[in-house]
Amino acid sequence: MRTIAVVNQYYPPDKASTGWIAKELVDELRTRLPDWKIQVIATDATYKGGIQLEEGIYDPNLIRIKSYTRFDNKMYRLLGSLYEGRQLAKRATEEADIVISMTNPPLVNYWMGRYAKNRKRKWVEWTLDLFPEAFSSAGLISKKSPIYQYFLQQYGLNYPDYNLFLGPLQRNFVYTSHHFENPHSILTCGIKRFERGPIPDWRKQHSDKIVIGYVGNMGEAHSAESVAKFVRAADPNLFCFLFSMYGAKAEQLRSLVGDEAHVEWTKGIPDSDLPWLDVQIVSLLPEWTNICVPSKGVSAICAGNPMIYIGLEQSDIYQFFKKASWIVREDPLSMDSDIEHVLKELSDPDQLLTKKSETLLYAEDQYRAYQDGLDELVQWIKLI
Repeated sequence: MRTIAVVNQYYPPDKASTGWIAKELVDELRTRLPDWKIQVIATDATYKGGIQLEEGIYDPNLIRIKSYTRFDNKMYRLLGSLYEGRQLAKRATEEADIVISMTNPPLVNYWMGRYAKNRKRKWVEWTLDLFPEAFSSAGLISKKSPIYQYFLQQYGLNYPDYNLFLGPLQRNFVYTSHHFENPHSILTCGIKRFERGPIPDWRKQHSDKIVIGYVGNMGEAHSAESVAKFVRAADPNLFCFLFSMYGAKAEQLRSLVGDEAHVEWTKGIPDSDLPWLDVQIVSLLPEWTNICVPSKGVSAICAGNPMIYIGLEQSDIYQFFKKASWIVREDPLSMDSDIEHVLKELSDPDQLLTKKSETLLYAEDQYRAYQDGLDELVQWIKLI
């Protein structure tokens, strides 16, 4: 029996969202490729953010390696993740004929490219985030640094046999940056089918207001200042903000708007509550455009929530859902006028209803596109 190894730093029951995304992929591959063994290679790392979704996950085809990233020091974490990436790539290429890797830990693609090439294994990369580019976007290293240039060059030399991209703009960015093209599919993250549960207390309490949510990671790629600016511009008599977040900038946002009367903080929002939101905010700093594509935007649309996108127009997450979104451009010259325009349209019931109706169409498109992307990947695998 031939083997496919799916590789990610995290895997359930750990609460990291990328682990659950990996599990969904594993489940789909097992359904579509019953004659293949689908092996999972992950670490025993524990993700600090997120929400625990389920207990008792057991997979007999799961191999865990020891994690070395349990440090607060950024340099130790980087060195630990480099070692983890090497161990994951080494083990996966020992176990499998085809390796499908995600992009955690950072630079696992460096090791995967080398081991797959030397051991003559086929390698598929699902580019949830781009490395080493993300290090530059986070301000950790200059693009002119010899170290950065080395890892950039190595990815271009040892690129995947097949790519799963989050969107066409990300695909074009990768091909232009690294000067290669290969077989690929578009496979977005964050696709879910939401069932509305009983009306939550916060919806009852704010039944006369438009409830705007920010749910999930407020990490390095997002702008706490821009979200705070939007909050402060909103009329407390018309709008309420419901924030459930974690990540590097979550506390920064809390310090900026935590005392605002129309802001409510909650530790977690169940999926069944999300359809009760009116709108969701998604942000992405300009320097992170195409480096990551926020899956929370896809999930918002699937939950029936139009999106307020704070970022650049030329990003996959906005281009996917234009008719169900408002944009606040990350530009000092246009941000104030954009915020004013968005708040005015949000207060118009007809505008909000029109955007909501568009989310239903987009959600169905996303479900179909995800299945199509998987079909293309499976067909490629069958031809090997």
